[in-house]
Amino acid sequence: MENDEIEKKIQKAYHQITPDALEGIMRELESDGKESNVYKKRTKRKFGVMKILSVAAAAAVAVIGVSVGATHFNGTSVVASTVSIDVNPALEIKVNKDQKVLSVIPKNDDAKEIIGNMDFSNTDVRVVVNAILGSMITKGYISELANSILVSVDDADPETAKVLQDKLMEDINKTISGGSFDGAVLGQVITNDEEMDTVAAEYGITASKAQLIKQITDQNPTLKFDDLVSLSINDLNLLKKDTKGISSIGVASEAAYIGSEEAVRIALVNANIDKVDTEFLKVDFDYENGVICYDVSFHKNEEDLNYDYDYNIDALTGEMISFEKELDNPEVLVVSENMQLKKTEEEARAEAFKFAGKNEADIFAYEIEVDEKKVPHYDVEFKSEGMEYNYSVGLYHDVLFKMKWEKEEGGLTDKMYEPSEEEKLKFIGEEKAKQIAMQKAGVLEGELYGLEVEIEKDRKGIVYEVEFKSGIYSYSYDVDSVTGEIVDYEIDYSNK
Repeated sequence: MENDEIEKKIQKAYHQITPDALEGIMRELESDGKESNVYKKRTKRKFGVMKILSVAAAAAVAVIGVSVGATHFNGTSVVASTVSIDVNPALEIKVNKDQKVLSVIPKNDDAKEIIGNMDFSNTDVRVVVNAILGSMITKGYISELANSILVSVDDADPETAKVLQDKLMEDINKTISGGSFDGAVLGQVITNDEEMDTVAAEYGITASKAQLIKQITDQNPTLKFDDLVSLSINDLNLLKKDTKGISSIGVASEAAYIGSEEAVRIALVNANIDKVDTEFLKVDFDYENGVICYDVSFHKNEEDLNYDYDYNIDALTGEMISFEKELDNPEVLVVSENMQLKKTEEEARAEAFKFAGKNEADIFAYEIEVDEKKVPHYDVEFKSEGMEYNYSVGLYHDVLFKMKWEKEEGGLTDKMYEPSEEEKLKFIGEEKAKQIAMQKAGVLEGELYGLEVEIEKDRKGIVYEVEFKSGIYSYSYDVDSVTGEIVDYEIDYSNK
């Protein structure tokens, strides 16, 4: 292809973006003359977008300038690299050995909207990424509310892939920074992986997003792949810790959420504690009960007893999803042979109900047992109105060892169930359900303790709830009573 043809293609692609952006912004800025906060925000955004489009144009001109003097474009139709861009729109860019674009493949409907009728073939990949980025910003997919972009490069040569990844990350960062908001760019090198390709196809996402999710769940087993698939790259960036193999520039935006400081305030108000009286205060993003949340934890000394507090607070609404307060140093409580029993089982149960603000008539799925592993105490567990409660009350001390409550997923209750004899004939049995759960967890029978298997009827049907602990984790699996399919599971840290 001749140089003038290349120039026409680039100019056509650029001009297809620019008019839509400026016209859209001007329409948004139309007002009755009254200045508002929205007007100010949009005016600020206007200059950020104009800057981005200017950079895209400059990049295009630079590429054209480099091409001057050449008589022919010595390209090839062989794919050397695949560049994936994920925000919510997701697309793949096929690139030849000269880093010229062979094709741009939208992976979802949002991506189709982003590229429209633009033809980027035989254009430098850095120009194409810049143009796509500008389109995403003008259409609102990247903003101060969600500023994260994932760039992934797949190449037979990992070193070549890393060099291109770094260049693209730097380009994107320069394009966004200095506008109305700063961006957060994630980069990774990916390789052909049949397993990841299969998973990506199953969920309708790119292999690069699948790899990012896998790295996050590998780092934190309490998170489940299924739950994270629907999250945006910005939310995944918030959940990501120091994940190996992922480069990062900038900080993911919290602007759509209540903010870490507000989450801490909500937790401290609920605990009736001043911030200055806490120790080891920490705030992280987490995913619980189907929502992004703030995990607020801190330590408090109360009359020589050390308590750990942990809150999960809905990041969008500020609503509390779960709460736990647990005694950290029970060893200071001495039990002697002559000590008198402070509470009977019935008194402990009544105290737990009182703490929860519940009457006995409100309770179902109730159970109580004595735990002798530490200082003897009653463990009282029950469910009520879409909530699960767990209280640990001392036998010989007027001490609350633990109080915990959390919302059941979807606010639906799981009820203990007594199946009919006819139904039991179809069931796989407790032993089979246990083996299925252990295999899924990768835990041998000799490595687990605290095993419990119950039959329940809930929103998933009739299931075996298999719970056990191993090492530093506690496991819970819901196994379909007939098919043996694992329909739900949860892995959590355990300090017992």
